[in-house]
Amino acid sequence: MKLFMMRHGTAEDADHVGEVQDFDRALSMRGRKRIRQMGRALRENWLLPDLIASSPLVRALQTAEILAASLDPNEPVIVRRELAPQGDIFALVKELMDSEIESALLVGHEPSLSEFVTSLLGDESWGGGFTKGMIVALRVGRDGVAKALFLMDTKRLEPIPL
Repeated sequence: MKLFMMRHGTAEDADHVGEVQDFDRALSMRGRKRIRQMGRALRENWLLPDLIASSPLVRALQTAEILAASLDPNEPVIVRRELAPQGDIFALVKELMDSEIESALLVGHEPSLSEFVTSLLGDESWGGGFTKGMIVALRVGRDGVAKALFLMDTKRLEPIPL
């Protein structure tokens, strides 16, 4: 299975949103623009996942919905608690691997995404964290062995081999 692990886009600053809880923080205007650009870059590079799933937190869900609109407006975004902070991403990936889905884009949060990727690839293959809007693509075999394919970030907007 090919996994596109993505951190949500840039959100409103927690200090400037007043009474809004962290769960409800929305993408900033800059964040929305960069995610639209990422969606176009994915489409132009034929990186089209079979499924897009998101954390229920507003900023992640907005990221996933903007990408879905760019890639396939007829496909709904699936909301999964496993992608929320401290969620069990492994359980979700196991469920997806047991299905017929060949590729999935999963939108979540730091540090959960880095922890997941590090546990699959090890520290030597993966040395960094996710910047906002960044995608790390992996190929995960049925045996659980993973290989890093590439990363994309909102500054370069092209796959960079890992």
